[in-house]
Amino acid sequence: YIFPILKTTVLFKKHRFIEEKNNRVNQNRSLGQIVHYGQVIQIKHVKSSEYLKVSHSEPAPKNIDDLKVFLGNENESALFKILPKLRVHAEGDKVRIGDKIMLTNLVTKHTIHVETFLDENKKPVVEVNGSSSEGSGLKIMPYQSFSFLFPKDDYLNGGDIVRFHAKERDGYLMAGKIDSSSPDNICLYISIGDEGASSSNALFRIENLPNFNGEVIDWKNSQIRLKHVGTNLYVSSTTKSLTFSTIENVYYDVVFTSNFSDPSTIFQLKPLYSGVEGPISKNSIFCLQSKLNSCYLRMAHVNDQEGDFRRNKINNDKTHKVIQTNQSFKIYLCSKYSEEDSLVLSLVQEQEIHNINFVKSTRPTLKNYADHFIFSKHGSSSSTLLPSTTESAFVQKVLTDLIFFVQKIPETRFHEDPLKMNESVDSVRQLIVLQQGVIDIVLNIFRIPFEGTNGNKPLLVLDQILLPENSSFHYSFQLCYRLIKQVIKDNHICEQYLSQKPEIIKFMQHQLGYKLQAAETLMELFEDNRYLLENLDDSIIETFFSLITKVGKFSRYMVN
Repeated sequence: YIFPILKTTVLFKKHRFIEEKNNRVNQNRSLGQIVHYGQVIQIKHVKSSEYLKVSHSEPAPKNIDDLKVFLGNENESALFKILPKLRVHAEGDKVRIGDKIMLTNLVTKHTIHVETFLDENKKPVVEVNGSSSEGSGLKIMPYQSFSFLFPKDDYLNGGDIVRFHAKERDGYLMAGKIDSSSPDNICLYISIGDEGASSSNALFRIENLPNFNGEVIDWKNSQIRLKHVGTNLYVSSTTKSLTFSTIENVYYDVVFTSNFSDPSTIFQLKPLYSGVEGPISKNSIFCLQSKLNSCYLRMAHVNDQEGDFRRNKINNDKTHKVIQTNQSFKIYLCSKYSEEDSLVLSLVQEQEIHNINFVKSTRPTLKNYADHFIFSKHGSSSSTLLPSTTESAFVQKVLTDLIFFVQKIPETRFHEDPLKMNESVDSVRQLIVLQQGVIDIVLNIFRIPFEGTNGNKPLLVLDQILLPENSSFHYSFQLCYRLIKQVIKDNHICEQYLSQKPEIIKFMQHQLGYKLQAAETLMELFEDNRYLLENLDDSIIETFFSLITKVGKFSRYMVN
């Protein structure tokens, strides 16, 4: 009986491949054609490359009478019939920009519907679901026009995510925190070596003006805004020149802002040599010029004699020790440019963008879970603040996905226990998890419940964590430790980051003996970690030796 089953499975896979190939052919054939009311279409999300779908049976999160709308792979659930909202249009008419339309799913017959609810804090929350009774009128707005002039894959488009390679400086343009205590204090700097080639801190989104419409960018009309992917802030220029400016050379500082309408955020790509025209091809060499003051982005050594280039605070930030003092650059804007300050466009692969978007999408869920543990200032009972079992299960799924993500576990093995898997890790994915701030949130999840806030008692007692009523929290904390272990495994940058948090190391030591996988995580952190020598204090060392002297079976700590 096994042979016919295997033969049928191979046949199904063959037909699936043929169907997917035919779908792609039909999609390419329909590009550029006019859409008419009554046609069957698919809605593809530009950022994730996934399709709008309506679930067959799963209800919407807020309105359980309607069906859930989500993004996923293309299949019959992603087919919609486009219909007019107003009677002035009829089936067969052309769909035009500005029309109000309705999207009815071809399988479930439910129409896309937008509803507004009030959350617990009386704030409006918008939900998109599939309704069987009524549908919302959706207005068509232009995002980008279809262009036959240039193959977009060969040229720079508005919306592309790129890296700026400063080859003359042997590094990449990056953005990072000047002071770890001020999360909004961001500055530009040049990475040393190939660090920026795999860092998400070196990613910038090109937003072309005036409509951010994703068109091919031309040298004659190359006004753009640079949005840093990691912080969602825009690169901008100060309006006041620096004190060491002269008549020949005027200097401005480079800062970040969240206001995209600020004129200081507008830059222009200037070709390094005159006479260059047409669309900007990828891997082009150029200089960045601010439209506000017509000054160019410059990079100079901190000991440069051209001006008073004081050492940037980022050189003293322990999280950026990779920037050596004798190789640090001060980035500023100057009225004159140099060939040594030219930049090269380096396109980011779609898979890397997908990985970053996935990790960023997990932050709100984890942060909401951590915020549940923060004790109320009004002294509410702890039972009302603890997350429910359902919320814990959802967070456990997110943590499990992150553990599988770091280890590049295929979907065929997603049923396995994440606490027992010890596969090789991907260093690039480790850095993405770290640089997107997920590790800081995870540290808060297993720390805040046991510390308490606002001078009140903690919500959970460590000695009671193994009780059956706390089993959901116990498993969540185990997954937190497992994720941290996988992120720092064989990665010196991640090890260095965690080594600079001695208060976290102390807390991990206090959680030893409660089956939270704290011991395994500390062993991974201690092993061959020279960064700890700069941050260890007496209390950590005393706890370390007490483990050796009091518990003989933990003598393996001495080996590490």
